[in-house]
Amino acid sequence: MKTNTSKSNKMKISKHFYTLLIAGFLSVFLMFSKSSQAQTYYGYQSIGKQTFLFSLVWQGELKIGFGYIYRIFGSKTFNDLQLEMRFPLKTIYRFNEYEGIAGLYKPLSYSRGFVGVGGHFKWNSELKDGQRVQKLSLAMTAIPSYVYAASTTDGVYGTIGLQLTYAPVIFATSQSGESKANWDFFPQHRFEGGLHFDMLTGRTAGIAINTVTSYYLNSKETFLQEEKPWQVEGIFYFGTTYALNRD
Repeated sequence: MKTNTSKSNKMKISKHFYTLLIAGFLSVFLMFSKSSQAQTYYGYQSIGKQTFLFSLVWQGELKIGFGYIYRIFGSKTFNDLQLEMRFPLKTIYRFNEYEGIAGLYKPLSYSRGFVGVGGHFKWNSELKDGQRVQKLSLAMTAIPSYVYAASTTDGVYGTIGLQLTYAPVIFATSQSGESKANWDFFPQHRFEGGLHFDMLTGRTAGIAINTVTSYYLNSKETFLQEEKPWQVEGIFYFGTTYALNRD
């Protein structure tokens, strides 16, 4: 029994190691690819129209994410349509736990100091003590930002900002096996405060880092797990674009 358990643990460790190794090689390849073009995230100085991104997320456990951004130019600024899927590293091969994010981001002006706003739906599905717990949230974000470097050629461009988010859970469900699902509407409210940093260099590689701390407020008794307040979370983004707006 001990031998089988030891082999199983080694296999799990190997899977996690190879996943990180592949992700690392992919990131390095994209970063040094001559044909890659990138844009900042939650910034505005870019001519990138389509971005494929990779993310590493820490939310009490490590998650790996993959996403896509489509930028619509026009009016006073632009709109970013964003999609992302995140998977816990420990269960990434099963695809039975995940978080899907879809939404829109927009800066309100082109200036040295500006405010970016966003609205994103988040669908989370996970297993807790044999129960499938799923919830839909709406994250409403404002990011007062400042442009700390603004090269007009292919130098460094980047912004720093303060991220403020309110994300109520619209509804949540809990189900075990074939039993009837339990439903809760607006059972929990999440508040986030943190910092944002992004950088675009040579219009070939874009990165962004978000660090936040959160506070949860339950509006009523709920089956959702009681979250610890003020836990620090972090997100690292890296991405490139292949279509540019040169009109």
